[in-house]
Amino acid sequence: MVAGLDEAGRGSILGNLFIAIVDADESTIRKMKKWGVKDSKLLSPKKREELSEKIKANTKWAITSLNPQEIDGRFGNGLNLNKLEAIKYADLINKIKPEKAIIDCPSPNIIAFRNLLKRFIETNTELIVEHKADLKYTIVGAASILAKTERDKHINALSEMCGVNLGSGYPSDPIAMKGVNKLMNTEYSVYIRKSWEPYLRIRREKEQKKLGDFI
Repeated sequence: MVAGLDEAGRGSILGNLFIAIVDADESTIRKMKKWGVKDSKLLSPKKREELSEKIKANTKWAITSLNPQEIDGRFGNGLNLNKLEAIKYADLINKIKPEKAIIDCPSPNIIAFRNLLKRFIETNTELIVEHKADLKYTIVGAASILAKTERDKHINALSEMCGVNLGSGYPSDPIAMKGVNKLMNTEYSVYIRKSWEPYLRIRREKEQKKLGDFI
């Protein structure tokens, strides 16, 4: 049995970061490859949703997440985002207990992230930590599909609840940044990652504008 792990929403300014694990035998992995399972970024939303259901029905899987408050609170807890993610990745591995786990490394430093993971893993799982593992391994592609599908549902649900189009949720998306502007001083600001530089920049600009009004 081999597990793949991947995340979605790390760089988003809105909503949760999702991490998924998918555990399957070689026979199931071959089937997934025939279905067209691969890195979620190479698939349409419709195809991701279709494959997500197939993956869930044929494998052992789990999904976890980090919300904006956990991400923003990392400094007060003496943590960084890599360590927060390592803890969540380890939680999934401890839950599923795969023989081998292949992880798409979210950190530029593979060795440091692998060492972080080992601190929190309580199983004898063999670890393979690589960059772009979602492109190289079907099982990691499967995890990327579950994480991405869950995050897309989350952002869509937030847009509906807030009554504001949040787009992709990423700072590079003008629609998302317009959404951030609209939510900043409302009860829905809890869904914004307030430690992110794009948010801090908008807040500084608003404060400067207010000061300018008094001059």
